[in-house]
Amino acid sequence: IYGTFLTRSGVLADFSVHSFVDLGMNGILVGFMLGYFLLGLGVFFFSRTPEKVGKPLNYNIFSRDFIMFSGMALFVILGLVVLFWSSLPLITRYLTPNPSAADVSTYNAFAFPFAIIISLFLTFSPILMGPGLKVENMKSRALIAVIIALVISGALFLLELISITIAIAALIYLSIMIIYLSEKSILKHVTRGFILSAIGIIVALFLGVRQIEYLFFIAAALIAAGAHMNIIVQYLPKRPDLAGGHLCHFGFGLMLVGILASSAFSVNEQVVIPRNQQSAAFDYAIAYHGTGGSIMQKDNEILLTLEKNGSQVDARPKFFYIQRMESMMKKPFIKKSLFYDLYISPQDIQELPHSPGLKLAKGESARVEDFEFKFINFDMGSHGASEGISVGAILEVTHNGRIDTLLPRLFSNPNAAQGGPNMLSEPAKLTGSKSYDVHIEQVFAGEGAVSFSIPGLIEHSAPDRVILDISRKPAINLLWLGTTLIFLGMVMVIYYRFKKQ
Repeated sequence: IYGTFLTRSGVLADFSVHSFVDLGMNGILVGFMLGYFLLGLGVFFFSRTPEKVGKPLNYNIFSRDFIMFSGMALFVILGLVVLFWSSLPLITRYLTPNPSAADVSTYNAFAFPFAIIISLFLTFSPILMGPGLKVENMKSRALIAVIIALVISGALFLLELISITIAIAALIYLSIMIIYLSEKSILKHVTRGFILSAIGIIVALFLGVRQIEYLFFIAAALIAAGAHMNIIVQYLPKRPDLAGGHLCHFGFGLMLVGILASSAFSVNEQVVIPRNQQSAAFDYAIAYHGTGGSIMQKDNEILLTLEKNGSQVDARPKFFYIQRMESMMKKPFIKKSLFYDLYISPQDIQELPHSPGLKLAKGESARVEDFEFKFINFDMGSHGASEGISVGAILEVTHNGRIDTLLPRLFSNPNAAQGGPNMLSEPAKLTGSKSYDVHIEQVFAGEGAVSFSIPGLIEHSAPDRVILDISRKPAINLLWLGTTLIFLGMVMVIYYRFKKQ
C-alpha cells in the first residue's frame, strides 16, 4: 500500500517511468495507509490471548529456531533498507532543494549479499530439528572456520575478484558453512545441494560466466535449493502436509538464480528501422510495417515481423500517448522460449522527410541515369483465389535503344487481418548493366499516377522509423518456475493448516 502511495502520489514522477503524476488523491492514499496500518495493529493485539503462550528463543546456532529467527531477521532488515531507499525521493523532497532517488545499482549493492546469507539459512533450516545439536569444541571449530573464511574472502578481495560487500558476505557465509559442515550428521544431508550447485556452476562456466561474485551467488542459491530437494521427494508422497514449506524454499533458490541470470546477463541492442525495411538483432530479422492506428489511440500497436531460420512471428508491442499522465505508454512484446525471453520495447517513432520515389502519371515519362521510364496504364485483376485483388502498373523502360515492358504489382495481403500490411509488393525485374527490382510504392488513383522505387537506383524514403530496445533475458524461466513453486508451497501450507484446525 505504501508502494501504491509512492507511485500514485507523484513523488516518483521525475524518477520512474512507471510512476504517475500527482493525481490529487494524496489524502485518500494516506487514509488507506493509515487504515490498513491500524487494522494490522488491531489484528495483532486482539489475536494475542492468554492461551497463546510464546516460548523463549533458543540461541543454539545448531537449532531450527535460531536458523528461522535469523532468516526472518535478515528479511526484516532487507525490507527496512528497501523501504529507506524507496522513500529517498520523499525524504529528500523536504530536506534538500533537489530531490534524489537511488538507482538500480544501489539496490543491487545491498540485496546481493543479503540474498547470499539468506540462502545459507535456507540450506540448514530443513536439517535441524528440536532443540538442536550439542557440538563439542565449539570455540576451536568456530576459530578455525573464521580463519579459513577470512583467508579465502580476503584473498579474493585483495585480488580484486570480489567487492568489499561480497567479501563480508563470503566471510559470514563460509564461516557458518564450515562450522555446520564440521558435523558429519549435517554434511550428509546437504550432499544433494552441493551436487546441484556443482552442476549449476559447470553450466554457468560453459555459458561464459567468469565473475566470482556471480558464481558464488549461484552456488549459494543452488545449495539451498538442493538441500530441500531430498526432503520434498520423501514428503510429497507420504506427508504432503509437511512438504509445502520445503517446496517454497526450493522455489526460492531457483528464483534467486533466475533473478541473477535474467538481470546480470541480460543483453541489450537498440535498432532503428524505417518503415517497410528491416534490421537484425540477436539473429532475428526485424521488419517494421507501421502502426495499427494513431499513437493517440489507446493500445495502439506497432506492426513488426520477426524472422529466423525461415519462420516468421508477428510482434505487436504497444506505443501510445496517455493524456491523463501526459506521457507515452510503452508495452513490450515478449517472445518466450525455453532458455531465454526476447523483449522488444518501443522507444520512439520518428517522422521522416517523405520522398515518394519516382512518381509518374499515365503517359508521363522520366529519365533516371541511362533509363527512361514511361507509365502506360494500370493492370487490374485477381492475384489468385487466396491472395485477393491486385493492381499492376504497365511500365515501358528504354535503355541503350532497347525497350522492355515491365509489370510490377501490389496485391492484397491475406494475413492483413492478423496485423500485417494491407498490400504486398511483387516487383518486376529490370536488367541493364546491373539488375534492379522495380516496386510499386503507392497508387494515386485520383491522379491516375503511381510512385515506384528501384533500390540502388531510385529510393523511396520511409514516412517514419521506429526505435526499438531489444533485450535478451536468459534463464528467466527459472525465475517464473521458482515463483510458481513458492506459490504452490504456500497454498499447500495454508490448506493443510486449515485442514488440521
